[in-house]
Amino acid sequence: MKTETARPSPDHGLIPLSPLPRGTAEFLLLLLAILPRAAATLWLALDPARAFLAGDGHEYWALSESLLTDGTLNFPEFGLLRTPFTRTPGYPLFLAAIRALCPGGDNAELLGIACVQGLLSAWTLLLAYRMAIRIWSDAPTHRVAILFALYALDLGAATFGCLLMNETLFTFLWILSGALLLPALCASYSHSPWPRLWLTLLATLLLAGAAIVRPIGQLLVLPVLPAVAWTFHRCHGIRWSACATLLGLAVFSLPLTGWSLRNAALGGPFALSSVPSVNMLLYAEEVESPSSSGPEIWARVHQKAEQMLATTDSPKDWFRAMAIHGRERLLSDPPRLISAVLRGCLQTAISPPYAVLPFLGWPDEQIKPLSSPADLVEGFRNQPALSLVRLAAMLVSALLCTLALASFLTQRRIWSAPWLLTLLGWTAMHTLLSALSGGGRMRIPIQAWIFIFAAGMLISGFRLKPICCVMQARSEP
Repeated sequence: MKTETARPSPDHGLIPLSPLPRGTAEFLLLLLAILPRAAATLWLALDPARAFLAGDGHEYWALSESLLTDGTLNFPEFGLLRTPFTRTPGYPLFLAAIRALCPGGDNAELLGIACVQGLLSAWTLLLAYRMAIRIWSDAPTHRVAILFALYALDLGAATFGCLLMNETLFTFLWILSGALLLPALCASYSHSPWPRLWLTLLATLLLAGAAIVRPIGQLLVLPVLPAVAWTFHRCHGIRWSACATLLGLAVFSLPLTGWSLRNAALGGPFALSSVPSVNMLLYAEEVESPSSSGPEIWARVHQKAEQMLATTDSPKDWFRAMAIHGRERLLSDPPRLISAVLRGCLQTAISPPYAVLPFLGWPDEQIKPLSSPADLVEGFRNQPALSLVRLAAMLVSALLCTLALASFLTQRRIWSAPWLLTLLGWTAMHTLLSALSGGGRMRIPIQAWIFIFAAGMLISGFRLKPICCVMQARSEP
C-alpha cells in the first residue's frame, strides 16, 4: 500500500512558527487598530479645526460644499493656481457623501469623516495582514501579528485619518485592489479563467477609483497589465491573456478618460489634473533651492506662473508651458536631480508624517524637517523630546524598510512570480514618483506594503538565505 508523503511545513524547514488562530489574531489587531484611531477622533472632537492642519484640507472641504449646494465641482477662489482642473473628483465626492449622512453642522460632519476614515485605516491594516499571511505562511504566526501590531499603533497611520487628506482613502482602495489581484495572479487559484478574470477586472476598477482620488494612481496599472497577461497566458492560453489584458485596461481607462475629457471640454489639459504641471515648477524650485522655506518657494512658483499666464492664450497652453519649463529646469542639472530624488526616496521611506505633530498640539512653526544630520543635531539642542520621538520613528521605519528589502532579495526564482513583481513595482513606482515631494505624508500609502514585505523576514527567522514563500510554492507546477 502506497504511503502518503507528508506535506512540507509552511516555513520550508526554517525556524518553527508559533501557531495563532486566524480569527483571534485578526480580532486583536482590529481592536488594537481601532483604539488609537478612536482616541484621535476624540482628540479631534475637542477642536475640529485640527482636521484642516495638513495640506489641502480647506480646498477639499470647499469642493465638497460645492457638490452639496449645486452638484458641481466649482472651485472657489484659492489663488491663481487653483482652477477647475486642479482636483480630481474622488475625494470631494467621498467627503460630500459623508457630510450628507451626518446632520448637525460642520463639527459633526468633521467627526463623521474622521470616524469613517479611521475605520478605513483599520480595515487597510487587516487587509495588509491577510495579504502577508497569504504570501508568506499557511497559518498566522505570533511574529507577523506583533509586526502588524506596530502598524496598528503607528502614530502617523493612527491619526492621519482625522485630517482632510486623501491618503487614507487612496491607500484603502490600493490595498483592496492588491488583495483582490493577489489570488488572481496565483497559478493555482482556479482552473477556470472566469473567477480569475472577474477578480482582475474588479481590482483594476478599484485602481481606477484610487486614481480618481489621487492622480498618481493612474500609473499604478503599469506593473499590473504585464503580470495579468503573463498569468493568463501561462494558465489559460494566449487568447485569454489578450482578453484579460484588454478588458482590464478598458475598465481602468474609462473613468479616467471621462474625467480627462471633462477637463478638456472646459478648456483645460486632457489630463486627470493640472497638479502635475504645477508640481514641475514646484519641484524645480525645490531642487534648485533646497534650503528655502515653503512660503518662499511657493512665492517664486506663483511669480513664474503669473509671467507664463501673460504669454499664453488658454489654460491648456498655460499648464503645458509650466510643465515644459519645470521639466527643462529639472533635467538641466542631472546630478542635482538624482541627489534630490534619492534624498526624497529616503525621506519617504523613513520620515514620520509631520502633519501629525501639529494635530497633537505641537506648534507648527517649531517643526523643521530633518533633511540632514546637522538638522538632527540642532533639533536635539533646541527640542530634545521632540527630536528623540522623531529619531525613534525614523529608526523603526529604517529597520522595517531594511527587512522589506531583505525579504525581497532573498526570494528564489523571483522572476517567475508575477504577483511579487507587481507588489514591488507598485511600491517602487509610488516611492519614485513622490520622491521630489518626499516626506511622511507620501509614506502613508506605501507603509502597508513595507510591512507586508517585512513580514517575510520575520517568518524566515531573519535568515539571509534564499527562501521560497508559500504563495510562490503554490504558483509553481
